[in-house]
Amino acid sequence: MRVPYLVRVPAGYDPARPAPVVVFLHGGVISTPQFQHTNPDAVTPEPIFAAAPANALVVYPFGRTSFGWVEQPAAFAQVLRIVTAVRARYRTDPARTTLVGMSNGGSAVLWFAAQPAAPFSRYVALAPAPKLLLAQSSYGPLGKTKPVLMLSAQDDDIYAYAAVRAAYDANRAGRPNWILQTVPKDKGGHSFLYGPEGLALLQQALRSAAAKPGKR
Repeated sequence: MRVPYLVRVPAGYDPARPAPVVVFLHGGVISTPQFQHTNPDAVTPEPIFAAAPANALVVYPFGRTSFGWVEQPAAFAQVLRIVTAVRARYRTDPARTTLVGMSNGGSAVLWFAAQPAAPFSRYVALAPAPKLLLAQSSYGPLGKTKPVLMLSAQDDDIYAYAAVRAAYDANRAGRPNWILQTVPKDKGGHSFLYGPEGLALLQQALRSAAAKPGKR
């Protein structure tokens, strides 16, 4: 299995200059029976293409129910393969490689953040589940050195905010770069990314994750 993916190459991309990379893991894979790479409208509603820095390569792997970001190690391995392929084809900056995910994708972001060898410099998890995936018992390096920013809505009807907050509070000790940002009620609930303020929230999250520790 090879997961299809899309790469947005920014205008003015110069192979002589390392470009930042933003990898986005979409949500909804538990209800998506097929990869959507042949659907020209599949990525139209995704704010990541507007929110990412103008000079960044945006990498968008496609997931599906039977091969996506929910308890499927082979699909996670494909994300790493895709990052390797992008780095081989384009001039990228490993120090500016951000993994972003929404819902199921956000849960996967936290799993990757707990892996010592994950090839990302910062993480942004939007509306993630209140637990690590794949029965991971250790949070490993999550939030110890690399920035990990979570955004969860107080009125999330899929992953209850109270459960997300409890898991965060129980495991945040010794992880100074792991931050939970609360999205107030009436900002879109679980799908706040696609609400009126979603783009602004994502832009702010990307800036915050890229800031130096202590300046977020």
